[in-house]
Amino acid sequence: CSLLLLLLLLLLHLLSSSFSLFPSLSLRWMEQIPKLLSVLEGENFVLHCNYTVSPAGNLRWYRQDTGRGLVSLAVMTYTENKKSNGRYSASLDADAKHSTLHITASQLEDTASYICVVGAPCSTDTCSQTQNLSWRLQEGRGDRTVFLTLY
Repeated sequence: CSLLLLLLLLLLHLLSSSFSLFPSLSLRWMEQIPKLLSVLEGENFVLHCNYTVSPAGNLRWYRQDTGRGLVSLAVMTYTENKKSNGRYSASLDADAKHSTLHITASQLEDTASYICVVGAPCSTDTCSQTQNLSWRLQEGRGDRTVFLTLY
């Protein structure tokens, strides 16, 4: 159910930058930075996610390879605000409404969409997720450069 909601929200984001699905389900502004990044293979890089949901129930970073499902990289809450998973490490500053995803020793195999999702706490009749933006790493032409662009 939550995966279906996530996919629906991503589709709706492509159609509009600000919308309300239901009166009790409002989507809030979110920004992922940088919008364009180029790194050499082996370099480290950081993705930033700023949001306006208050309070945020959780923040999730996902990776999606072309033609495959979402892979969870990190799930963080206000009290559990740091996660590591291999070459990926994420942190959350809920007071500043900001999260980072660090990827060390970038590889061409890192080509994927990276998605930041912020969920507001749910009550019995309301629940909201923010809009999502994602990046895709692309292989350079023979120079082993990894490009990161906004989708």
